[in-house]
Amino acid sequence: MKKTAAVLGGGIQGVCAALMLERHGFDVVLIDRAADVLRRASLTFEGKIHLGFVYGMDRSLRTGLRMVDDALHFGPILEQLMATRLPWARLRSRRNVYGLVRDSQLSRAEVERYFAALDAECRASLAGSDLHYLGERPDRLFEPIETPPWLAADRIAASFRTEEVSVDQVELRRLIVEALRARPRIAPVLGHAVEAVEPSAAGFVVRTRAADGTPRRIESEIVVNCLWESRTRVDRQVGLPVEADYSLRLKYGLLLALDDSLAAIDSLTLIHGPFGNLVVSPAAGTAFCSWYPSSLKGLIPYGPLPAAWEQACDGDVAPALRRELAEGNHAGLRQFVPALVPFEVLKVTAGVIVAQGLRDISERDSGFHSRCEPPVVARDGYYSVNTGKYTSAPRNTRLLEQALFA
Repeated sequence: MKKTAAVLGGGIQGVCAALMLERHGFDVVLIDRAADVLRRASLTFEGKIHLGFVYGMDRSLRTGLRMVDDALHFGPILEQLMATRLPWARLRSRRNVYGLVRDSQLSRAEVERYFAALDAECRASLAGSDLHYLGERPDRLFEPIETPPWLAADRIAASFRTEEVSVDQVELRRLIVEALRARPRIAPVLGHAVEAVEPSAAGFVVRTRAADGTPRRIESEIVVNCLWESRTRVDRQVGLPVEADYSLRLKYGLLLALDDSLAAIDSLTLIHGPFGNLVVSPAAGTAFCSWYPSSLKGLIPYGPLPAAWEQACDGDVAPALRRELAEGNHAGLRQFVPALVPFEVLKVTAGVIVAQGLRDISERDSGFHSRCEPPVVARDGYYSVNTGKYTSAPRNTRLLEQALFA
């Protein structure tokens, strides 16, 4: 008997879920409002595979420890889903140097204790397992170092070289799409926004609508909700409890040409507070940056996205805003990397951050610092998957698989 599933959302989480379900014999309909899969939040050009270092403000340690485990499962599970080995060496950016800013919300001693807890979690997870971090099995996750000469020493209280890297999302997307297209039992329904999910005698009916207003009705035995900013809206339609109060943030990033000043430095993340990061990817000939004070352009309670946010996430950025972002990001990051020359911006990206509450990153008890909600919640054949971070999608899929087939 044919088994059917509807996966809502064609980002990294939805694609992973579709690949997993196809392996278990399902005919899968993969629905997304975009014209293709792995766009918007899954193609920010940052691609950081988090090892937890930015989540030191979560005093429970739950977020950081989860990120370590998610990162170590990212490669192995993705390779299993795609049934291929991936060329991690050419997908990796330069390793991250973490700079503890002098007015950070945490002290050096607090940061070192937190980093040591992540390191211990990594060692324990790697011991006796086949896990790896993007093709490598590091002996340690970090080491304190002297402030590199390219960093402004008067702005940095401590520096740490880490194993954390980003992936080339463009190339990884190409490889995942190849694997997806090789699975004829996965049928993408693109350019359709999910309007409603309703129980039916056979399971569920998913109602979608195309940009031109054309409606569509899709029946399936099970539904897996991997939507991003509208996930909890659909959860509420089917009666799934949504306990957290979420907020939405619109944040921009810049894809940059790799000039000499960027090629001379490592990837950089500044902690803890409203600072920013740089990703240096020599193999791709690019860099990525996002200086938080200049790149955050909106913070609202959970609800429908404003039309202007939708346009931004679809790549529609006015020239004046593009200049403002380039100048603001350069000025902010140049405080810490004085040799940076004005950026050559190749592309402006925008994405929506979903986090708990309206407190922002500058506040220690902000929900922004936590990504430790249960990833999978289910009821009667309906499964909701909270991606959390790009890093978490493959391991979330393993947890979904366990919920479905345990």
